[in-house]
Amino acid sequence: MRCTAPRREIGAVQLAGLLDSPLEWLEAERPSLVAAVVQAARLGFDELAWGITASASVLFDTRNYLDDCRICAHAALDVCRETGNLRGQAAMLHELGAVEQAHRRLDTAHAHYARALELCGELGEATGQAVNLRNLSMLERFRGDLDTAMGRLETALEICRTAQDGPGEAFTLSGMAQIELERGNNADALKLAEEAVRLGGGNERGLAQALHRLGQVHLALGGHVQAEEAFLRVIELVRVKSDHVGLVYATLGLGESRLGAGDVEGAARTLSTALAEVAHIASPLVDGRVHLALAEARRRQGRIDEAREQIAAAHRAFATIEARRWTAQAEAALAALQEDSV
Repeated sequence: MRCTAPRREIGAVQLAGLLDSPLEWLEAERPSLVAAVVQAARLGFDELAWGITASASVLFDTRNYLDDCRICAHAALDVCRETGNLRGQAAMLHELGAVEQAHRRLDTAHAHYARALELCGELGEATGQAVNLRNLSMLERFRGDLDTAMGRLETALEICRTAQDGPGEAFTLSGMAQIELERGNNADALKLAEEAVRLGGGNERGLAQALHRLGQVHLALGGHVQAEEAFLRVIELVRVKSDHVGLVYATLGLGESRLGAGDVEGAARTLSTALAEVAHIASPLVDGRVHLALAEARRRQGRIDEAREQIAAAHRAFATIEARRWTAQAEAALAALQEDSV
């Protein structure tokens, strides 16, 4: 969705400089962007407030700036409600849903996405409907309701195909591949992931996500070499985009691939790199996952005390966001480690 606020024309030379490294420019202007949104909202400029927030969302997402996103989206949502701007409300509810999802406040996230979906339906915003259906599907997958989650994605896929939204179709197929993975249907997951990669070529962010999913499928199938190749391609893409969040997840996947292939030393080095990178994004979930994977590498190296420390760090990270499934995995890893030590 795009706002209708007037846009300033930028000279070709200046534009080329900004497009050379857009995220770094946004990073440099981050305090000003947040202040501009708050000021625009106070002045009643609803389109400007939500438009800036939506444009800055790629920075907030890739750098995990949850507080900035929340401040901007709340301010923009309030002014859009005051003016009756439904499109702005839908866009900002989606942003707030993402913030709540990141904090694992899933019921609140679900309510935001559901309301955004309803508004997009009223507005005839097909792309917005598909986006919110994908996010609702993710929450339902977290809850273990895979059938409802898949139904959401099937509806989103139909919308994307009708709208000829190739990148949206790729994102949707990637989500469907994850559900098939969790159902244990690895062959179906592989077909979906490969199709997502084929369709994602026109959008680097979509391609990175599709390749990441493909890597996960190969891991599940025991194809560690293919998984490593996929994650290395993701790393290339996200580094160009300065996507810190994507880089951590891809490096984690690469470490898991090397661990699965029996390259314990290489895995330990890769996962140590991921651990250093995760410090920049303040995400307890991926922080805990990296610690847990590194714990397994340390166990295989025979460095039991370090493995125990890594598991404890993982448990603390998961506990802060009440990620019960991952907390249980950390507890199981500790129990297995203690049995090995007897």
